[in-house]
Amino acid sequence: MKARKLLSLLCALVLFVSLGACTGGGDTSSTANETSTPGSADVSQPQEADTTNEPDGPFGKYDPEITLTVVVATGTWVTLPGDDNEENNAWTRAYKDDLGINIEYLWISSGDDYDDKMNLSIASGDLPDLIGVNRNQFEQLCDADKVADITDAYENYATDYFRENIVGEVDAARDAVTKNGRMYGIMSYVDYTDLTGQLWLRSDWLEELGLSDPKTIDDIEKIALEFMEKKDAAYGVQFIGIQPSSQPSTFIHNSFWNAYGSYPGIWVKDGTTGDLMLGNYMPQSKDALQKLRNWYSLGIIPKDFGVIDHATAFQDTNNGKIGIVFGGLWEAYAYLSQGKDANPDMEWKCIPVPSADGAPIKLGVEPFLPLSIRCIRKGYEHPEALIKMFNLGLKYLYDPATATEDTARMYLEDEDGNAPYIFCQAYGEPLRKNYMIYYNMAKAFESGDTSKLAAHERVMYQQILDYNAGDLSQWVIDISYGPKNSSCSTIDYYLDNNLYVTNEFFGLPTKAMIEKKPTVDKMWAETLTRLITGELDMSAYDSFVETANGLGLEEMTKEANDWYAAR
Repeated sequence: MKARKLLSLLCALVLFVSLGACTGGGDTSSTANETSTPGSADVSQPQEADTTNEPDGPFGKYDPEITLTVVVATGTWVTLPGDDNEENNAWTRAYKDDLGINIEYLWISSGDDYDDKMNLSIASGDLPDLIGVNRNQFEQLCDADKVADITDAYENYATDYFRENIVGEVDAARDAVTKNGRMYGIMSYVDYTDLTGQLWLRSDWLEELGLSDPKTIDDIEKIALEFMEKKDAAYGVQFIGIQPSSQPSTFIHNSFWNAYGSYPGIWVKDGTTGDLMLGNYMPQSKDALQKLRNWYSLGIIPKDFGVIDHATAFQDTNNGKIGIVFGGLWEAYAYLSQGKDANPDMEWKCIPVPSADGAPIKLGVEPFLPLSIRCIRKGYEHPEALIKMFNLGLKYLYDPATATEDTARMYLEDEDGNAPYIFCQAYGEPLRKNYMIYYNMAKAFESGDTSKLAAHERVMYQQILDYNAGDLSQWVIDISYGPKNSSCSTIDYYLDNNLYVTNEFFGLPTKAMIEKKPTVDKMWAETLTRLITGELDMSAYDSFVETANGLGLEEMTKEANDWYAAR
């Protein structure tokens, strides 16, 4: 049960992964009308709404009560306390009791089919009052003039905490929901620190074999071969750890490419010309490919690396077949905790990914990862209800002036792993929330002063103390947020040393990206596989790049640079 909270986040990332399209490196299955001028429908004029039933203040309660229709994505892994269910839980009760809002569901998704169901709702016009969509769906709704202008509602009802910590932090996130100076939605997102690449190692194996942490990619190779020889590891490295972004080569974790100064899936500046180029096709990619080719011949990479799925890779890791994982922030929550439950003697540590030459690695990331956009159906009488619901969520979960340990357990996650926050219909979290939890707790562990910790941080601080006192059920909290060798401690290292390279392109996909990027990406993945397995000689790489240019890479690059020059 301890993995549910972050699994629900991962589910959200899957549901809205097509939002990566806003960076030009994600889903490009958009329809042609998504390339039209944003807000091409008449959405520039403020919309009149019935204000006779609007209570005053950010938390004013409707009297009489109002009804708000919604949809929700859940899953079999979500559990709630007692007799609670989708229709009656901590959040539906809070919306009713605190705000006078009765929640009614138009439909409930199991998770994987959320986007499909929402696309059908958009096509049919049968929309809920509160709509949760991805970036492309939002553009479709705006073009069709189906969403309400919430500018006045936001200005009149948003709390200072909401303004300062959600809407005001990332300009691109705010701009994405603004048309002709008016606001049409609230974007929920995580920032680039949550996308940090990391290296996970079986620390018990390292200690047993007398091995030190790797400082270079070559060191990883030596450790992998030792693990294979002396610990019977089935293969040396697991590459497909949790990577919540839509990239063309997800079977090789992006942080490996970054170790060579290559940045698949994001647009970076050419060091010579200053122009944007797609990071897959940097000259350094060839060096990374040569190392992968060597690893394949040594058995460090499994023979089925091009088709292996997450479930198989995770099972192999938890069964003791792998001791090195290129992954991210959520490895422990997503699956390593299951291995730890089965084998309590299994120990992992998390460190920054080493580079090929021993210099500090610079990680390629998106500036932020959109999770969803919440908007209100045009014509709904109370658009301000969305703002009030965001206010309430922040009040109980994250605002240090109002959130308590009791509200954290009631509305976020309780001691038994129940995760009611999945039913928070207007969920937003402060920028760098996860890193700041670590940072604030690290200071508290160092000083012994917990008085400045927020409510949810105090809960997690105690969980780490419990782990150190012998409660192994809290291992996932310690390895993720603890002060040493945790996934968040690696973020601290990258931030302190300014080791992030962010995507320079964050506009809507261009015409060529929509029409030609899928073909270029498919060729990239297929050619990589053939190069790594030795089916193609490395001399084929240069002709491969020339072919990619002809298939659309050159056209995409021109459009990306045109956007960059005009931004």
